[in-house]
This record gives sequence, structure tokens and C-alpha cells, in this order.
Amino acid sequence: MYGPTMNINGAIRKTVHSMASAILSKMVKIIAMMLIVYAIVSAYIHLLNYSKGYYDSIGICFIIGIVLQIAFGTMILIDFSNNFSRGIGLFAMSMAINRLMSNLPNLAEPRGIQFVYALIMIATAVNMLYTGYSFARWRTRSRIGLMCSSLLMLSLTMGKIYYNADSYDVPGELIFTTYPDQCIACIMYVILFVMVSSEQVRNSMPTHVYLRKLGSIRCIKASEPSSYITRCDARTLLNAFIDRKDWSDVSDGGPVECEFKCTLYNYLGDESMIMVQKWADHDSLYITITGSKDGSILNAYRTSIDDISADGPIETCDTLFMYGGQGSEYRLRVRDEVEEW
Repeated sequence: MYGPTMNINGAIRKTVHSMASAILSKMVKIIAMMLIVYAIVSAYIHLLNYSKGYYDSIGICFIIGIVLQIAFGTMILIDFSNNFSRGIGLFAMSMAINRLMSNLPNLAEPRGIQFVYALIMIATAVNMLYTGYSFARWRTRSRIGLMCSSLLMLSLTMGKIYYNADSYDVPGELIFTTYPDQCIACIMYVILFVMVSSEQVRNSMPTHVYLRKLGSIRCIKASEPSSYITRCDARTLLNAFIDRKDWSDVSDGGPVECEFKCTLYNYLGDESMIMVQKWADHDSLYITITGSKDGSILNAYRTSIDDISADGPIETCDTLFMYGGQGSEYRLRVRDEVEEW
């Protein structure tokens, strides 16, 4: 029952993750188009206000912000790698540069609420710019910084909308049509927050990758120092890549072709189960160590194995070495028979 259940659960998780990845990869292209639309709308509103005499000049900072925003949106659209983290990074950088450029002119007059608002916005934009650059280069420091920046910019922008609406007596139902560029910006901050908080981003972060690798190493390296397997089982594992005639066939429609199970003993009298599987179309083997000899997956660790060797002939060796991805090494002690204590 363990094998089929695991395969079904694995297939469900794989399907859900594939669907989520497909949706999010499309979302990257959608936000790229939103960046371009937002830039066009902002340019239109700005030029309209300029034509009405609200501004003395169009402003070089505004022009730079609009051009860079369209450029970043175009870069995301033509990025055929569909790198999710890179798309989020460019998206965040574009929004940050836009806010930076639109608020720099407000520093010319160091007084009033506009000056304070500009200072806060610029500081938040600089943080978002740096964090976005880290995402684009896959050097993410932390999602929290970008999530907090998104929420802060959302709050500040919404506050500005309602402040202006209250000052000019704009009815609530006309807020979007009166301030369309700022309302679109709020929507984009929400989208950025949702995307950064997604599982796909969390799992792709270097820190999370390292933790997964450490979890894989823990399955053997952090086991009880007295743990061991019998020499008979060690012989089967040592030949896992060349001879699997003693393995059990798995014909449940899942990805597993065959598997081998053995017991991991220790001198405390506890027993755990080791299960090694060969998956279809996979060169690596997958080893799972559970905390229960009946194969319960409530406390289990899985990792991939690319090679297995011993510290001597199988008849006299003391340790079995398993080599996984990125140079990781796992060790299993070998004993002739189960020892009673």
C-alpha cells in the first residue's frame, strides 16, 4: 500500500505544481503587458495635466521613468527562458524606478506632506530596486523585503489617492477614472505581493534550495551514529545501478519501475525502513528513509542518488557511500548481521 499511495500523492502534487507553474509563467507575461499599459496610461495622464497647465514642464525624470518602464516590460515579454524569478525581479525594478523618478522632483521643495511622502517613497523604491535586482540575478536575499516594500507602496499610493480625492471632493465611484494610473499601480503592487509570496518563488530561493539539500543530507548523516544495515542488504544496494533482479516490480501506473526495501537498525533497538526506487526515464535512484519500519511517510526524507560505492570489498567493508547531486555524500554503516543488545 505504501508504494501506490506515495505514487498517487506524488502524481497529484506534480500535477498541481505543474498547473501552478504554468499559470504563474503566464502571469509574468501578463504583468509585462500591464507595465507597458501602465506606462502609456501614466504618460497620457501626465501630458493631459501638462496641457491643462497643471505642470510647468513635462519633466526629464518622468520621461526617464516611462521609457525605462516600457523597456523593462518589453524585456520580460521577449525573455524566452520564462524565468519566473527574473520576471518578478524586472517587474519590481520597473515599479521601483517609476516611483523613484516620479518622486524625485518633490524633493526640490523640502517642506510639507509631499516632501515627507516623497522621502518615504524614494527609500522604499531604493529597497525594492535592490531586491528586484537580486531576484533578477537569482541572488534573492529574502522575499520579506520585497513583500514589505510592495505593501508599503500599496498603502502609500492608496493613501495618496484618498487624500487627493478628499481634497478635491472626488466621489468614490469616480476615483478610478480620476486617478487611473495610481489605481493600476495599486493593482500591480497586489500582484507583485501575491507572486513573491507564492510557493514557486519560495522554493526557487537559494536559501530554500540549501535547506532542501540539508534535509536530504540529514536523512543519513544525522541518523543515530550506531545505525547500520546488514551486509546482505548492502550488497544489493551496492549493485543497484547494474543489477536489480532482487528488486520488487511496481506496476501501479506511477513513475516507479521497481523498488528495494531494507531495514536500518541501531543499537538502541529502533528500526527504520530504507526504500530505494528506480523511476522511469530517470538515471538517478531515489532513496527514502522513514522513521518507521512499516514505511510510514509521516517522518520521511528523500534524496536522489547518482552513485554507490564501499570502502572495500563487500565481504569486508564497513561503510557504504552514496553520492547525490551537487557533490553531497551519504554514509551507511555495514554489519554482518543484526546485533542484539
